[in-house]
Amino acid sequence: MSLCINPNCQNTDNPDNLLRCQSCGSELLLEGCYRVTRAIGQGGFARTFEVSDSGKLKILKVLILNQAKAVSLFQQEAEVLKRSQSLTPLS
Repeated sequence: MSLCINPNCQNTDNPDNLLRCQSCGSELLLEGCYRVTRAIGQGGFARTFEVSDSGKLKILKVLILNQAKAVSLFQQEAEVLKRSQSLTPLS
């Protein structure tokens, strides 16, 4: 199953063989290679998803709150993850 991450989508579940959401038409293959497979969680300023990149599982975090403090915290977290030896960040 592929999930649509468009916040306005009314039906986010889609078969894996589609490139666009059957409900809203949003792209399901992000950056041409990342397919969202499941929602992991949501906090105060971001949503976290598991994505598949040709079978390799990765984490995608999407900022949903456009406020200066949220953006700053999000960027700080991204920098920490980039420096981590055990994780490969999405580009």
